[in-house]
This record gives sequence, C-alpha cells and structure tokens, in this order.
Amino acid sequence: PFIDMAMEELSEHIQRSVVDGVKLLAPRVHEEQVEGTLCISVYYLIFSTRRRAAEDELTVLHTAIDKVECKSGSTVVSLCMKDFRRFVLELSALEECQDVVASLERLSKPERLQELCAFHCTGGRQERAGNGWHFPTVEELFQRWHCPEEKWRISHANKDFMLCESYPEEVIVPKCVADDTLAAVANFRHSKRFPMLCFHHRYNNAVLLRSSQPLCGPSHKRCREDVRLLNACLPSLSRGKVLDVRPQDVAKQHTSRGGGVEEPSHYPQWKVEYAGMDPPSTIQSSLSKLLDACYDTALNSSSSWFNRLESSQWLSHVTKLLQAARFVTLCIHQDASSVLVHGASGKDASLQITSLAQVLLDPHCRTIEGFLGLVQREWLDCGHPFSLRHAHTRHTRDRAPVFLLFLDALWQVMRQFALSFEFNEQLLHILHQHSHFSTHGIPNPSTFTHTH
Repeated sequence: PFIDMAMEELSEHIQRSVVDGVKLLAPRVHEEQVEGTLCISVYYLIFSTRRRAAEDELTVLHTAIDKVECKSGSTVVSLCMKDFRRFVLELSALEECQDVVASLERLSKPERLQELCAFHCTGGRQERAGNGWHFPTVEELFQRWHCPEEKWRISHANKDFMLCESYPEEVIVPKCVADDTLAAVANFRHSKRFPMLCFHHRYNNAVLLRSSQPLCGPSHKRCREDVRLLNACLPSLSRGKVLDVRPQDVAKQHTSRGGGVEEPSHYPQWKVEYAGMDPPSTIQSSLSKLLDACYDTALNSSSSWFNRLESSQWLSHVTKLLQAARFVTLCIHQDASSVLVHGASGKDASLQITSLAQVLLDPHCRTIEGFLGLVQREWLDCGHPFSLRHAHTRHTRDRAPVFLLFLDALWQVMRQFALSFEFNEQLLHILHQHSHFSTHGIPNPSTFTHTH
C-alpha cells in the first residue's frame, strides 16, 4: 500500500504524458534528428518513432537523468544523463516544453528513497535471485583465504548490527579477541567501524584490514583494547603499517576535532603512512571540470583537450589511488607486512584502496564471480553511502564519484593486463549505470554474464 501511494503521488507530477511531433538528437549517436512521440510514465521516459523497429525507441529511467536544461523561451530540452550521455529533444510548442521540463525535473529527483523504481519494479525478482549469482558467505571466505583456525574466528558480535550499523553481521577477527573487546574497540572508532579483516594472504599470513579513524582527540586518548586487537592481527614477530588515506595535515586537523591517527607511542608495532588522497568534494569538482571539457564543442584541437583534461585533475586522483593500492600490495605480498587502511569515516577512499589492492593480490577477484563478490562485501556490506554519493534523491550536497574513481583506476589496470581478467570494461559500465539508476532493489547478476 505504501508503494502504491508513492506511485499515485508521482503520477500527479506528470503534467503531460504524451507529446507528438518531438525531434530527438543524441550527439555522437544519430547523424540526423528523428521525429517521434514522447511518452512520460511514472518511472520512464520513452521516445518512439512508431514507424520502424524497436531499436528506434529510446527508453530512459527518470532517475538516470542528472540534469534537465532548457533556456527560457526555448522549446529545446537537453537531458544530461548520469552515465554522461546527453540527449536533445526539440518540441513544437512552448507550453508542451514547459510541461515536459517540469515533469522531468520532479520525477528525476525523488524526494525520498521510497519513490525509486526499485521499490516498485519487483516482478521476477524471486526468479532472478534463484538463478542468480552466489556471493560467498563469511565461512567460505574463511576457507578460501586459508585463515588459520588457531589464529582467526568468525564473530557474531555484530548480529542485528548491534556494534556497527555499516558493517556486516558476521566478521572475521583474531581468535584471542573476545566480543567484549570488539565492543570497546568499536566505541573508540569513528562510526564504530572497528578494524576488520578484508583479506588474508594464504602464503605469508599478512593481512589487509579496514577501519575508520581512532577517536584520539587533542588529548591523544588511548584504547588498550584497540591496541590489543591490532597487535593480535599481526603474524608472530612481525610489524604492520597503517595507511591513512588523508594528507597528514588533514589528519592533524581531525585530531583537533576529536578524531586522529594511531599514536606511535601507543602502537609501537605499527608505522603510519599517508596516502594524501583528496576528499570526495574535490573529486566531484574534478569530474565536473572533466565533463565540461567533454561537452565543450568549441574545443578544436587535441592540445586544448589535453590542457582541459590536465586542469581537471581527474587523472591525478586516479594516480593517487593506483599508488596507494600498489603500496598496500607490495607491503602484503612482497614484504609480508600487514596493512590497516582508514581515513576519517572509512567509507570512501578506504574502500577504493582495499578493493583495488584485492584485485591486484587475489586472482579470484579478477574473475566475474570474484569481482562481483568483492563489490558486494567491500562496497555494499561495508557501508559505502551510495544514496548520498550518487544523489539518488534531490539532496546532492554530499554527491561524489567515489565508486566511479575506483572503476576508472581498475580500468587502467585492465588496459595493461587485459588477459589477467575474466571480464572486460562492459562489466564496469554496467556496474556504474546500475549504481546510479536504481532500477533494481537487489543486484541482478544475470546482467553481468554477457561481458565476455
């Protein structure tokens, strides 16, 4: 009933459902404008010539639209898509154009998550789930990573998300660490994201951990349980490294506001390094500059394009991510040194680094099944705020292409080592689109089987 009510409310915002005599121009796709009929439903915009085959139809989910642009007094509407395509519609009457623009502006920016198509389009979900992909359980990961049973165990301390709402209910922790200790550590970490195992090297027993920043504050508070947990993760007679994704000066600023980084005097077995990665807001600014350059039809030379590309600083973000993942990979695989990765919240750059490092470290993550499992456990199970970063509603203040940056960095690796992957860039395109469009309430793994 709640969903039906939401659909009824959305239908009230459709000021004009059918418009004839509309011309469509999709830059770099159609050489000429084609004329047809525009239809607007609760969740979709459909353009059809009504003359030829189905490929002449254009079907666009409203939430796939990023911006609706129309100059005052004009009947030309430009639709900027979240996957960076752009469609141009030319209507015959100004009143029709104003109605279409008003409808699309409201329908493409839901007021709340419950208005998304995923909450309504549930047909066939059980069939898809039954024939869909199998994501490994924690028990299966424990076996595949060859975690020594005398060293590690599976904890259910986070059942019903009692410790941390952005972590899975089952986590792998050192066997000598009790659940009460986990609770104390969670209280010492931002958003209660305690250090959690995300990869175990089967040959040298080095581990990759993720967490959020410790709440040391300006008084440099110490949590003995936190120190005990981190030291228990280390193989015997070894030392580890903490990779703080932030620049060092930013970490110091967070210390003055109650956050901070591991104090060397409190964690003598761990050495802190800084990745110097930029915050999500800076990455969003870089993407905006890059897209402006892509859409600028006045660029008439390759040198102008490369200058705009460089000034956007997008590739510098990709470079920093690749360097951080390389650092983690060399520490674990070559130096047998365990690594803890964290930033402030541990939900953005930390996930980028741990995910990309696992792709480099674990051949299974370079298969289709393994990579989808990686995205599931690192990004979905561990609390990346997709609804905020991808602006699934009209609230766009915290928007940032964090997941896209990870996919771009991964694409750079795939370009160099294409034969090391079971999939190609089409899978990355599909993941990017579906993470933005919110078509499905659950992932539909059958979509990904056509990528190779």
